[in-house]
Amino acid sequence: MSLFSLIIRNSKQYFIKGKMWAFLEQLTSVLNAILLSLSIIYTKKLFEIINNENKIYDDILKAVVLLFVIMVLSQLVSSFSSFLLSKVSYSNMGKFMIDLQLKLQKISTVKFEDASFLDNLQKAKECVEYESLGHFASICLKIISFYLVYIIFVGSYLFSVSRILPLIIIIAFVPAITGQIFYIKIFSKLVDQNAKLKRKNDYYRKVIVDRKFFKETRLLGAFNYFFSLYNRSLLLLNKRIYKSEKKAFSMQIVLDLISFLGLLAAILLLFYQTINREISVSSFAAIFVALNQIFEIIEELVIIHMKNGSETISHIKNFYEILDMKEDEKIDRKLNLEKGVIASNVYFSYPNQDEFCLKNINLEIKKGETIAIVGENGSGKTTLSKILLGIYKPIKGRVEIFGVDTKESDNGDILENISAVFQNFARYKMTLSDNVSMSNHLIKDNRKIENVLKKADFDKKLELDTMLSTEFNGIDLSGGLWQRLAVARAIYKDFELIALDEPTAAIDPIEEKRIFEKFKQITKDKTSIIITHRLNSTKFADRIVVMDKGEIIDIGDHNSLIKSCSLYEKMYNSQAKWYK
Repeated sequence: MSLFSLIIRNSKQYFIKGKMWAFLEQLTSVLNAILLSLSIIYTKKLFEIINNENKIYDDILKAVVLLFVIMVLSQLVSSFSSFLLSKVSYSNMGKFMIDLQLKLQKISTVKFEDASFLDNLQKAKECVEYESLGHFASICLKIISFYLVYIIFVGSYLFSVSRILPLIIIIAFVPAITGQIFYIKIFSKLVDQNAKLKRKNDYYRKVIVDRKFFKETRLLGAFNYFFSLYNRSLLLLNKRIYKSEKKAFSMQIVLDLISFLGLLAAILLLFYQTINREISVSSFAAIFVALNQIFEIIEELVIIHMKNGSETISHIKNFYEILDMKEDEKIDRKLNLEKGVIASNVYFSYPNQDEFCLKNINLEIKKGETIAIVGENGSGKTTLSKILLGIYKPIKGRVEIFGVDTKESDNGDILENISAVFQNFARYKMTLSDNVSMSNHLIKDNRKIENVLKKADFDKKLELDTMLSTEFNGIDLSGGLWQRLAVARAIYKDFELIALDEPTAAIDPIEEKRIFEKFKQITKDKTSIIITHRLNSTKFADRIVVMDKGEIIDIGDHNSLIKSCSLYEKMYNSQAKWYK
């Protein structure tokens, strides 16, 4: 996207989302340009009256009062314009964030495994959170509504006095504008280089201060370690910024000197014309005020706005690139909920990975069947589960869920009928009822909430409006209770297919066995997938899928696999002592 098209698009969105307030902001900018221009005209009139031999003091007083009123109105209009900018930008921030969130919902889930996408997303989020979209659009619009209106008016006035004055001003500011274009290129490149490092820096800061990490980092004495990583990354960020600033400053100082010489030349020319009576003293005063205003305004536009804009253009570009990202194409397909899941010759790899982490996967899961997926760490169990749930789509091959190819659907309809409990299940800082019922928050059924909590063996007696967060004056739960709450949340949703992806990894085998027995009862007549590294849990499955290095090496029940699959036998025997 070119810079010009980016400016047009962003300005258009600023008006659409800001509505009347955005229009009013630009109207005040036009009014302010007119008032500043009038101040030059009435400055000249004031000096003409003062220099008149037959001056009347009442006329001087009237001229002074009028000039004062114009200057006060200009200040008030400018302040009101700034207020409108803050109002529109802050209001639009929420609307732009909604656009971003709605877009992210439609982007392929696997994109969130791509480091370059995460870098771009980080910049896009910063762009919205810092209100850069609104401020940048406002400045772009003000170039027409304020700066251009003012410069044209005053430039015409200067041209009527001396044809060479506007030319000197233009020549003086070409270097300044050139310098800012150079500055934009430097800092756009810097933003791209720093994106990943900034994400690391933010992560180290979070590890040091976030409630989720601080107990462990203090207990392990790891504060100094993470602080050194944070400090090192921060120093590197600052070093890169300093290097870029130094490079830009060296060039800018030369260009600013040329601009200063241009201003000096304009003043000397004006002085020369006044001495030689080519222009009057009143004209000299008015033009001097005009030159001072023009240089201040152009300095504000070029040095401040263009410089700040150069640091945000890259972020804004990333924001719109994400909004323009290709979405999963939706082809209407009628679901057949009587069908299960079929994977045919499936291959899959994560972004920027050369090797396939899943290879030649062929598996059929029938309606109402429970399968367990087992294998050593890194064998591809979790990745396969995400493929079978439609969260990821295969690079090669075909996956059908409820009779629909996941490549031919945006997965919205499919995922409406799927639920899951993942190993790193969320602990939402919300009430007990909200934690359970979020899959259907529009209609909260308290009786159903209590029923699923009972089914999940959530045996702590709590009111449904109990806040589950000490940060918000509530309570915290034990790890086991949080795990059961995650199961209750999963089964509250109406589903045909459900998966448990090692959510019990942090609890003991006896508790895990009890949970899976309960899960088997809950998911009766439903299609279910269990991903686990503890083989005692697999006895509840109709079939067990054994994985190794991204491939399915055997399928069967527990007894048959003990005899036919050496890897399964080895894994089971190594864990057998847990179950005695």
